[in-house]
Amino acid sequence: MSEPLESILYVSSNIDDMKEAKDMLYSADWIEFYDRLMPEKHYRDSFRNILRLIRQYSPSARNVLELACGTGRYTKYFVKHRLNVEGIDISYPAISLAKKRVKNTKFRVADMSKIKYNSKYDIVACLFESFRYHTSFSQAQRTLDNCYDSLRPNGVFLCDFGVFPASTRPVQLHNKVRMKDGRVVIKDESILTKGNFDTRSDYVTVLRGSKVIYEGTVRRSPLLRIPDNKMKYMLDRAGFKKIKALKNVIPDSPRTKLFIGQKI
Repeated sequence: MSEPLESILYVSSNIDDMKEAKDMLYSADWIEFYDRLMPEKHYRDSFRNILRLIRQYSPSARNVLELACGTGRYTKYFVKHRLNVEGIDISYPAISLAKKRVKNTKFRVADMSKIKYNSKYDIVACLFESFRYHTSFSQAQRTLDNCYDSLRPNGVFLCDFGVFPASTRPVQLHNKVRMKDGRVVIKDESILTKGNFDTRSDYVTVLRGSKVIYEGTVRRSPLLRIPDNKMKYMLDRAGFKKIKALKNVIPDSPRTKLFIGQKI
């Protein structure tokens, strides 16, 4: 018989921790697992290419707004390269972990579709699939409109996500992560396209040694399917110029494109 979840993973008693996106992977229960899903090499090598593009499009850039910054895996590289960063994310536990990872950096809990700034930033970045968490194209358009307003003249918006063919049959993904205390979490994910979304169903197994101590499902948010021509159209409608969709910026991710738009 499986142990209750609260005896296996940290559960916060703070009611604010429950003000999450619908995706349980970013809840207090699962945030450590999420944080360990991707190896450091992925972020380091990806950021190297992202920084090259920032220097190419906006050589004097200093101020960065990072949307959906998560646990600060990319944020620390912005800071390392002496960029002033403000990170926002809708997940309280993710922001809490980001504050521990990246000191002396401004983080706050906020919905990226509701940001309101006025010509404050040189760069606005939304990285690692985060833009696909919008619940509609109209919401995504509002975010891009607000990003445009948040940028200074010649400022740059950067965003990367996968552009995948529709999954008419479930696509299976498998992850295995060792936690800090030695537990092993195995996640089997099934992805299926339904209309404009890729729906996801995750089943997790938690092991302590060879003993199964928890099995169950983890609720995941559907991801908005955004063809590259649709993204370019939305960027153009927001007012961006010099719009490009680049391949091979994110290592080992052939289906991922990085979109760039500049405020002229």
